[in-house]
Amino acid sequence: MGDFSTLLVGKYQVLAWKYEIPPVNDPIINFIFKPGDKVIEEEGENGEKIYWCIYKTTVSEVKSRFEELHFTLNDLDNVISEITGIPLPEVERSIFELCAEGYQWLCDMDPNFSNPFEIYSIDDESGEGNEREEEETSPNIEAFELGNYVLLREIRTLLDICSDSDKVSLEMYGILGYRSSPEEFNDVEIVSESSTDKIVIERKYLEMAKVHFTEYRFNLVYIELFISLEATLRAYLRKKSPIVFEDSNKILDLDGIFKPVSLMDLLRFSLFYIGKLKMDESINTVLDSVSKAYTNRNNVIHNNAKKFYRKDVVEAIYNVEKIIKIIKELA
Repeated sequence: MGDFSTLLVGKYQVLAWKYEIPPVNDPIINFIFKPGDKVIEEEGENGEKIYWCIYKTTVSEVKSRFEELHFTLNDLDNVISEITGIPLPEVERSIFELCAEGYQWLCDMDPNFSNPFEIYSIDDESGEGNEREEEETSPNIEAFELGNYVLLREIRTLLDICSDSDKVSLEMYGILGYRSSPEEFNDVEIVSESSTDKIVIERKYLEMAKVHFTEYRFNLVYIELFISLEATLRAYLRKKSPIVFEDSNKILDLDGIFKPVSLMDLLRFSLFYIGKLKMDESINTVLDSVSKAYTNRNNVIHNNAKKFYRKDVVEAIYNVEKIIKIIKELA
């Protein structure tokens, strides 16, 4: 037993922190709540009131936030399938098998409680399909580095099960207790950053960047981003070798020619010289953002500069993906 902070999606308890509140900018809490979701609630009679602190919003609002970041069930399943090699139709079953145990204790305590991750057969509701599925084996999803992806997939499933008007809350009165004044909770600020920028993730490296993003391992996000950008540029330049050389059979020696050239200069060369892309304010804005992210990444990783910030990482993912899309269109 003990005092807990608990994260609830509707009637489902998802997480609990014993003897503490979640740390500031906890990745999962930051995906769910915004600073404005902090609420001081009160109760009292005869002129005497007590107050407690809670983060609270609706299922509808959290679903909207997940969708802004492209964390729909389909998006999540596609990334999980790509990284683990589990066929897309089997991803849901793998997730359900992993999550079901965490809710079984509620079923044992309350016979009327229905496990939201109960395994079922989509093809055969008679039960015969379950036996057929159990005979098939698929990769163990726990063996892969998925960060918080499984937990986000679990939360997204619960959001879709609940009604839009149901509450999503972080209850902390077991830890913080009740106070005689609302000002006594002024120092409770768990969610300090928020961003509504969209992230669209394609390709393997970008998918891994997104997984690292869910863990707030921002240095690894940047590494995956620029590996992906460099790989895209190399593939594009090799394809365009006949344009660069009169001899169409000659292959561009990327390592020999461009080793002294910075990634950003190579990017501009590819877009404007090889790709004949028209230089305008829109593309320059994106390039400036990617250049800023590249410089920031180098300063933090190599020069011990200030830490990464979530908004900057979101912007970097968004714009690197946009540049990669442009390069693909030029090819």
